Amino acid sequence: MSSITTTTIANLALGHLGDHRIDDFDEDDPHASDIRDQWEITRLSCLATYEWSFASKTVLLDRSGTAPLAQWLYAYDKPADWIRTNAISDASSFDRENIFRRWMDRGGQIQTDAATIYMDYVYDHTTIGSWPSWFVDYTASSLAMRINPKVTTSQSHGKTMMEMTRDFLGTAKARDAQQQPLYKPPRGNWIKARRGGWSGVG
Repeated sequence: MSSITTTTIANLALGHLGDHRIDDFDEDDPHASDIRDQWEITRLSCLATYEWSFASKTVLLDRSGTAPLAQWLYAYDKPADWIRTNAISDASSFDRENIFRRWMDRGGQIQTDAATIYMDYVYDHTTIGSWPSWFVDYTASSLAMRINPKVTTSQSHGKTMMEMTRDFLGTAKARDAQQQPLYKPPRGNWIKARRGGWSGVG
């Protein structure tokens, strides 16, 4: 585990915006206050951006005791630490034949006709010291983009931060992909439906 903390990321963000620095994330400082205001939404937004391998896991979902009123047979509760759904399957192997396409995310539950389902998902990863460096860079640039109006009034600088954040995201996705196996089973049309339910394919 690295020594990276919220203070580290805060100072990386401030560094993008000029010669600013804080000693502690929780200190009584205007810049620290601005960062705290934006920190949680930035962290959650960055985690939800992509299927990060370092923040993903697979679980067997618990079926709800109350069935959906209409359309689907079963409802399953999403994990308490859920951030983003990567895939839904009716078998733990997540083979192409078992990737489930007929489902809907509604009211904090997954609704479907499958009697058993597994979910691969991005979870609420709060252990910052174990975040990969490239995700730290992406999060810091995203944080800088959010606090930019409070730290500097330059509109051109705001545009620069947007472009920088886009570049950091591209790098982070590429680096994350390198952590994956060289071969992945074909996934068919499920990729179009994994976040919104049924793709229209039977």
